[in-house]
Amino acid sequence: CRHLLLFLFRSMSLTNVLFAIAIYEHICYPVQSVMIEWRTMDNINLPSPISGHSAAFHNNELHVIGGEENSNSSVRRFSGNTYQSTIGIDNVTNYTDILWDMAPFTITSLTDSRYPLGFKCRGQCYSAHSEYLFVVNPASTFFDELGYLLIYDLQSSSFLDAALFNSTLIHKEAGACATNNGTHLFAIGSKCHDCPMAHSEIQSFEIATFGPWIMAGNLNIGRYFSGCAVDTAHEFIYIFGGYLNHNLSSDEGDVTSSIERCSLTGGGAAADAQIVCQNISDASLNVARAEHHVVTTRNDFMFIIGGRGQQQQQQQQQYIAV
Repeated sequence: CRHLLLFLFRSMSLTNVLFAIAIYEHICYPVQSVMIEWRTMDNINLPSPISGHSAAFHNNELHVIGGEENSNSSVRRFSGNTYQSTIGIDNVTNYTDILWDMAPFTITSLTDSRYPLGFKCRGQCYSAHSEYLFVVNPASTFFDELGYLLIYDLQSSSFLDAALFNSTLIHKEAGACATNNGTHLFAIGSKCHDCPMAHSEIQSFEIATFGPWIMAGNLNIGRYFSGCAVDTAHEFIYIFGGYLNHNLSSDEGDVTSSIERCSLTGGGAAADAQIVCQNISDASLNVARAEHHVVTTRNDFMFIIGGRGQQQQQQQQQYIAV
Protein backbone atom coordinates (compact mmCIF):
# COMPACT_ATOMS: atom_id res chain seq x y z
CA CYS A 1 0.00 0.00 0.00
CA ARG A 2 1.11 3.56 -0.67
CA HIS A 3 0.62 6.76 1.25
CA LEU A 4 -0.45 9.90 -0.52
CA LEU A 5 0.08 13.48 0.59
CA LEU A 6 -2.37 15.77 -1.15
CA PHE A 7 -2.29 19.57 -1.31
CA LEU A 8 -5.33 21.34 -2.71
CA PHE A 9 -6.38 24.96 -2.63
CA ARG A 10 -10.08 25.12 -2.01
CA SER A 11 -12.28 27.34 -4.16
CA MET A 12 -14.63 29.14 -1.80
CA SER A 13 -16.53 32.39 -1.49
CA LEU A 14 -14.34 33.32 1.49
CA THR A 15 -11.27 35.45 1.87
CA ASN A 16 -9.36 32.69 3.65
CA VAL A 17 -6.98 30.60 1.59
CA LEU A 18 -7.60 27.01 2.59
CA PHE A 19 -5.64 23.91 1.80
CA ALA A 20 -6.19 20.21 2.32
CA ILE A 21 -3.79 17.72 3.83
CA ALA A 22 -4.82 14.10 3.59
CA ILE A 23 -2.91 10.85 4.06
CA TYR A 24 -4.41 7.76 2.48
CA GLU A 25 -3.49 4.17 1.86
CA HIS A 26 -4.03 2.74 -1.58
CA ILE A 27 -7.26 0.71 -1.47
CA CYS A 28 -8.02 -1.55 -4.41
CA TYR A 29 -11.58 -0.44 -5.07
CA PRO A 30 -12.53 1.67 -8.11
CA VAL A 31 -14.02 4.62 -6.20
CA GLN A 32 -13.66 5.50 -2.52
CA SER A 33 -15.27 8.22 -0.43
CA VAL A 34 -12.83 10.10 1.79
CA MET A 35 -12.87 12.93 4.28
CA ILE A 36 -10.33 15.68 3.65
CA GLU A 37 -9.13 17.85 6.49
CA TRP A 38 -9.24 21.49 5.39
CA ARG A 39 -6.93 23.85 7.26
CA THR A 40 -6.74 27.62 7.10
CA MET A 41 -3.43 29.22 6.19
CA ASP A 42 -3.21 31.69 9.05
CA ASN A 43 -2.89 35.39 8.21
CA ILE A 44 -2.82 34.79 4.45
CA ASN A 45 -6.14 35.94 3.07
CA LEU A 46 -7.40 37.20 -0.24
CA PRO A 47 -8.14 40.92 -0.05
CA SER A 48 -11.84 40.36 -0.78
CA PRO A 49 -14.24 37.38 -0.86
CA ILE A 50 -14.64 35.75 -4.29
CA SER A 51 -15.99 32.51 -5.74
CA GLY A 52 -15.78 30.89 -9.15
CA HIS A 53 -12.19 32.02 -9.66
CA SER A 54 -9.40 30.29 -11.61
CA ALA A 55 -6.11 29.40 -9.93
CA ALA A 56 -2.73 27.96 -10.90
CA PHE A 57 0.84 27.55 -9.63
CA HIS A 58 3.86 28.61 -11.67
CA ASN A 59 7.44 28.99 -10.42
CA ASN A 60 6.29 28.88 -6.78
CA GLU A 61 3.71 31.58 -7.40
CA LEU A 62 0.00 31.17 -6.84
CA HIS A 63 -2.18 33.09 -9.31
CA VAL A 64 -5.87 33.65 -8.57
CA ILE A 65 -7.82 35.14 -11.48
CA GLY A 66 -11.36 36.41 -11.94
CA GLY A 67 -14.39 35.15 -10.02
CA GLU A 68 -17.52 36.64 -8.53
CA GLU A 69 -17.37 39.08 -5.66
CA ASN A 70 -19.33 38.25 -2.55
CA SER A 71 -22.09 40.86 -2.62
CA ASN A 72 -25.59 41.20 -1.24
CA SER A 73 -26.63 42.92 -4.45
CA SER A 74 -28.97 41.16 -6.88
CA VAL A 75 -26.62 42.24 -9.70
CA ARG A 76 -23.68 39.94 -10.33
CA ARG A 77 -20.33 41.62 -9.72
CA PHE A 78 -17.38 39.85 -11.27
CA SER A 79 -13.80 40.55 -10.25
CA GLY A 80 -11.42 42.24 -12.65
CA ASN A 81 -8.48 41.58 -10.34
CA THR A 82 -5.69 39.03 -10.36
CA TYR A 83 -3.91 38.04 -7.17
CA GLN A 84 -0.38 36.70 -6.89
CA SER A 85 1.62 35.33 -3.98
CA THR A 86 4.95 33.52 -3.72
CA ILE A 87 4.65 30.26 -1.80
CA GLY A 88 7.32 27.98 -0.38
CA ILE A 89 6.57 24.60 1.19
CA ASP A 90 9.06 23.07 3.63
CA ASN A 91 9.16 20.01 5.86
CA VAL A 92 6.86 18.03 3.55
CA THR A 93 8.19 14.73 4.93
CA ASN A 94 6.43 15.46 8.21
CA TYR A 95 2.71 15.31 7.53
CA THR A 96 1.73 17.19 10.68
CA ASP A 97 4.24 20.06 10.71
CA ILE A 98 4.34 21.38 7.17
CA LEU A 99 5.85 24.85 7.01
CA TRP A 100 4.39 27.45 4.66
CA ASP A 101 6.25 30.54 3.54
CA MET A 102 3.68 32.69 1.77
CA ALA A 103 4.05 36.34 0.90
CA PRO A 104 1.07 38.73 0.99
CA PHE A 105 -0.97 38.87 -2.19
CA THR A 106 -0.23 41.53 -4.76
CA ILE A 107 -3.27 42.85 -6.64
CA THR A 108 -3.43 43.78 -10.30
CA SER A 109 -6.50 45.12 -12.06
CA LEU A 110 -6.46 43.12 -15.25
CA THR A 111 -9.16 41.92 -17.65
CA ASP A 112 -9.35 40.27 -21.03
CA SER A 113 -10.67 42.76 -23.59
CA ARG A 114 -13.65 40.48 -24.33
CA TYR A 115 -14.60 40.43 -20.65
CA PRO A 116 -14.16 44.06 -19.58
CA LEU A 117 -16.24 43.49 -16.42
CA GLY A 118 -14.49 40.26 -15.48
CA PHE A 119 -15.52 36.60 -15.72
CA LYS A 120 -16.42 33.64 -13.57
CA CYS A 121 -15.86 29.90 -13.87
CA ARG A 122 -18.73 27.59 -13.05
CA GLY A 123 -17.51 24.05 -12.57
CA GLN A 124 -14.19 23.02 -14.12
CA CYS A 125 -13.68 25.54 -16.92
CA TYR A 126 -9.91 26.10 -16.58
CA SER A 127 -6.78 24.03 -17.06
CA ALA A 128 -3.08 24.91 -16.71
CA HIS A 129 -0.07 23.72 -18.70
CA SER A 130 3.47 25.08 -18.53
CA GLU A 131 3.25 28.88 -18.37
CA TYR A 132 -0.34 29.11 -19.57
CA LEU A 133 -3.67 29.02 -17.77
CA PHE A 134 -6.49 28.25 -20.21
CA VAL A 135 -9.99 29.44 -19.27
CA VAL A 136 -12.65 27.85 -21.48
CA ASN A 137 -15.91 29.71 -22.09
CA PRO A 138 -16.35 31.39 -18.69
CA ALA A 139 -19.47 33.34 -17.78
CA SER A 140 -19.48 37.10 -18.26
CA THR A 141 -21.51 39.51 -16.16
CA PHE A 142 -24.47 39.39 -18.53
CA PHE A 143 -24.05 36.16 -20.52
CA ASP A 144 -23.31 32.60 -19.37
CA GLU A 145 -21.88 31.60 -22.73
CA LEU A 146 -19.82 33.59 -25.20
CA GLY A 147 -17.79 30.69 -26.61
CA TYR A 148 -14.37 32.25 -26.02
CA LEU A 149 -11.06 30.81 -24.87
CA LEU A 150 -8.91 33.02 -22.62
CA ILE A 151 -5.19 32.38 -22.19
CA TYR A 152 -3.42 33.87 -19.18
CA ASP A 153 0.39 33.96 -19.28
CA LEU A 154 1.62 32.98 -15.81
CA GLN A 155 5.14 34.25 -16.55
CA SER A 156 4.19 37.76 -17.62
CA SER A 157 0.98 37.91 -15.54
CA SER A 158 -1.06 39.08 -18.50
CA PHE A 159 -3.75 37.85 -20.87
CA LEU A 160 -2.68 36.95 -24.39
CA ASP A 161 -4.19 39.04 -27.16
CA ALA A 162 -7.06 37.01 -28.63
CA ALA A 163 -5.79 37.86 -32.12
CA LEU A 164 -2.75 35.62 -31.47
CA PHE A 165 -4.69 32.35 -31.19
CA ASN A 166 -7.90 30.67 -32.33
CA SER A 167 -10.07 31.93 -29.52
CA THR A 168 -13.62 30.87 -30.48
CA LEU A 169 -14.91 27.38 -29.77
CA ILE A 170 -16.84 25.48 -32.44
CA HIS A 171 -19.74 24.96 -30.04
CA LYS A 172 -20.26 28.00 -27.81
CA GLU A 173 -22.71 26.56 -25.27
CA ALA A 174 -21.84 26.70 -21.57
CA GLY A 175 -20.89 23.75 -19.41
CA ALA A 176 -17.74 22.33 -21.03
CA CYS A 177 -15.19 20.62 -18.79
CA ALA A 178 -11.61 21.76 -19.48
CA THR A 179 -8.51 19.58 -19.20
CA ASN A 180 -5.29 18.98 -21.18
CA ASN A 181 -2.74 16.25 -21.87
CA GLY A 182 0.25 18.54 -22.40
CA THR A 183 -0.20 18.82 -26.16
CA HIS A 184 -3.93 19.49 -26.50
CA LEU A 185 -6.58 21.35 -24.56
CA PHE A 186 -9.99 19.68 -24.43
CA ALA A 187 -13.49 21.15 -23.96
CA ILE A 188 -15.76 18.23 -23.09
CA GLY A 189 -19.55 18.26 -23.36
CA SER A 190 -21.85 21.26 -23.03
CA LYS A 191 -25.38 22.39 -22.27
CA CYS A 192 -27.90 22.63 -25.09
CA HIS A 193 -28.99 26.26 -25.31
CA ASP A 194 -32.48 25.82 -26.77
CA CYS A 195 -33.34 22.28 -25.72
CA PRO A 196 -33.47 20.35 -22.42
CA MET A 197 -30.63 17.98 -23.29
CA ALA A 198 -26.83 18.00 -23.05
CA HIS A 199 -24.25 17.79 -25.84
CA SER A 200 -21.62 15.03 -26.08
CA GLU A 201 -18.99 16.66 -28.29
CA ILE A 202 -15.29 16.80 -27.39
CA GLN A 203 -13.50 19.83 -28.83
CA SER A 204 -9.70 19.86 -29.07
CA PHE A 205 -7.18 22.72 -29.33
CA GLU A 206 -3.50 22.10 -30.12
CA ILE A 207 -1.45 24.07 -27.60
CA ALA A 208 1.78 24.44 -29.62
CA THR A 209 0.01 26.00 -32.60
CA PHE A 210 -2.67 27.83 -30.55
CA GLY A 211 -5.44 26.00 -32.37
CA PRO A 212 -7.60 25.85 -34.33
CA TRP A 213 -10.39 24.10 -32.46
CA ILE A 214 -11.45 20.78 -33.99
CA MET A 215 -14.10 18.18 -33.26
CA ALA A 216 -12.16 15.29 -31.74
CA GLY A 217 -14.89 12.86 -30.73
CA ASN A 218 -18.03 12.33 -28.68
CA LEU A 219 -18.93 11.05 -25.24
CA ASN A 220 -21.26 8.08 -24.90
CA ILE A 221 -23.83 10.35 -23.29
CA GLY A 222 -24.30 14.10 -23.39
CA ARG A 223 -23.32 15.81 -20.14
CA TYR A 224 -22.37 19.29 -18.97
CA PHE A 225 -20.60 20.75 -15.92
CA SER A 226 -18.91 17.38 -15.46
CA GLY A 227 -15.45 16.86 -13.96
CA CYS A 228 -12.58 15.58 -16.09
CA ALA A 229 -8.88 14.76 -15.91
CA VAL A 230 -6.09 13.11 -17.91
CA ASP A 231 -3.99 10.32 -16.37
CA THR A 232 -0.26 10.88 -15.83
CA ALA A 233 0.63 8.69 -18.83
CA HIS A 234 -1.55 10.94 -21.03
CA GLU A 235 -3.34 7.90 -22.43
CA PHE A 236 -6.90 8.50 -21.24
CA ILE A 237 -9.33 11.25 -20.33
CA TYR A 238 -11.67 10.36 -17.47
CA ILE A 239 -15.04 12.12 -17.25
CA PHE A 240 -16.99 12.04 -13.99
CA GLY A 241 -20.66 12.85 -13.39
CA GLY A 242 -22.29 16.04 -14.66
CA TYR A 243 -25.80 17.15 -15.60
CA LEU A 244 -27.64 15.03 -18.17
CA ASN A 245 -30.44 17.47 -18.94
CA HIS A 246 -32.01 20.63 -17.65
CA ASN A 247 -35.25 22.50 -17.31
CA LEU A 248 -35.22 25.34 -19.83
CA SER A 249 -36.05 27.75 -17.00
CA SER A 250 -33.31 26.38 -14.73
CA ASP A 251 -29.54 26.13 -14.80
CA GLU A 252 -29.60 22.70 -13.17
CA GLY A 253 -30.86 19.28 -14.15
CA ASP A 254 -30.58 15.58 -13.38
CA VAL A 255 -27.10 14.55 -12.24
CA THR A 256 -25.32 11.31 -13.09
CA SER A 257 -22.80 9.17 -11.23
CA SER A 258 -21.43 7.53 -14.39
CA ILE A 259 -17.77 7.61 -15.41
CA GLU A 260 -16.39 7.49 -18.95
CA ARG A 261 -12.87 6.83 -20.18
CA CYS A 262 -11.72 8.21 -23.54
CA SER A 263 -8.61 6.88 -25.26
CA LEU A 264 -5.97 9.33 -26.51
CA THR A 265 -3.47 6.72 -27.71
CA GLY A 266 -5.09 6.28 -31.11
CA GLY A 267 -4.25 9.83 -32.16
CA GLY A 268 -7.66 11.12 -31.23
CA ALA A 269 -6.40 14.65 -30.75
CA ALA A 270 -5.43 14.91 -34.41
CA ALA A 271 -7.76 16.27 -37.04
CA ASP A 272 -7.99 12.93 -38.91
CA ALA A 273 -8.76 10.73 -35.88
CA GLN A 274 -11.51 10.45 -33.31
CA ILE A 275 -11.27 10.08 -29.56
CA VAL A 276 -13.04 6.86 -28.58
CA CYS A 277 -14.99 6.86 -25.29
CA GLN A 278 -16.60 4.07 -23.30
CA ASN A 279 -18.46 3.86 -20.03
CA ILE A 280 -16.65 2.22 -17.12
CA SER A 281 -19.25 -0.36 -16.20
CA ASP A 282 -17.71 -1.49 -12.89
CA ALA A 283 -17.15 1.96 -11.38
CA SER A 284 -19.33 4.96 -10.61
CA LEU A 285 -19.36 7.89 -8.24
CA ASN A 286 -20.77 7.02 -4.82
CA VAL A 287 -22.64 10.34 -4.95
CA ALA A 288 -23.95 11.68 -8.27
CA ARG A 289 -22.70 15.24 -8.74
CA ALA A 290 -22.03 18.09 -11.16
CA GLU A 291 -20.02 21.37 -11.06
CA HIS A 292 -17.19 19.56 -9.28
CA HIS A 293 -13.43 19.52 -9.88
CA VAL A 294 -11.07 16.61 -10.54
CA VAL A 295 -7.39 16.65 -9.57
CA THR A 296 -4.84 14.03 -10.69
CA THR A 297 -1.85 13.27 -8.46
CA ARG A 298 1.50 11.83 -9.48
CA ASN A 299 0.38 8.48 -8.05
CA ASP A 300 -2.43 8.35 -10.63
CA PHE A 301 -5.09 9.02 -8.06
CA MET A 302 -7.92 11.24 -9.25
CA PHE A 303 -9.74 13.18 -6.55
CA ILE A 304 -13.32 14.28 -7.24
CA ILE A 305 -13.97 17.34 -5.10
CA GLY A 306 -17.14 19.18 -4.15
CA GLY A 307 -19.87 19.98 -6.64
CA ARG A 308 -23.65 19.83 -6.50
CA GLY A 309 -25.89 16.80 -6.18
CA GLN A 310 -29.60 16.82 -6.80
CA GLN A 311 -30.49 20.29 -5.45
CA GLN A 312 -27.69 20.33 -2.89
CA GLN A 313 -24.00 21.03 -2.51
CA GLN A 314 -21.70 18.06 -1.98
CA GLN A 315 -19.15 18.17 0.82
CA GLN A 316 -17.97 14.60 0.35
CA GLN A 317 -14.75 14.00 -1.57
CA GLN A 318 -14.06 10.83 -3.56
CA TYR A 319 -11.06 9.37 -5.33
CA ILE A 320 -10.33 6.73 -7.93
CA ALA A 321 -7.04 4.93 -8.61
CA VAL A 322 -6.38 4.77 -12.35
